Amino acid sequence: MKQILIIRTKFPNINGVRKGKLIAQGAHASVSAVFDGLSKQTTKSHVEKWIHQGQAKIAVYVHSEEELLDLWVKIQETGLACSLIRDAGKTEFGGEPTLTAIGFGPAPIELIDPITRHLPLL
Repeated sequence: MKQILIIRTKFPNINGVRKGKLIAQGAHASVSAVFDGLSKQTTKSHVEKWIHQGQAKIAVYVHSEEELLDLWVKIQETGLACSLIRDAGKTEFGGEPTLTAIGFGPAPIELIDPITRHLPLL
C-alpha cells in the first residue's frame, strides 16, 4: 500500500516557488485523498490497511498544469482515493487560484504504479 503525491513544479510568470509551499501543497493532497478514500466504501479498507502498514508516501513531480490534469483524468478513472489541489493564490501565484498537486491513494501498489511509475521523484 502506498500513496503518491504528484507536485507541480513550474508556474507561468513565477520564478520558483518556495519549497515550503510545495510541501504544504503535498500535505493538502495527502490529507484530502485520505478523506476521499474514507468516504468511499470501496477504498476505506485501503486507507485502514495503509495506516497500519506505516503510511508510505512517494513524492513525484510534473512541470505543467497540462501534465497534472492529464494525470488527474487517468487517476479519477481508477475509482481509487484521490484529490486535486487548487491553491487560493493568497501567498503566491499572484493572487490567482492555481492547480498545484494531486494525492493518489492510498491503494495497492499494483493499482497505482501503472499510472505513476514513469514520474520522476521530487
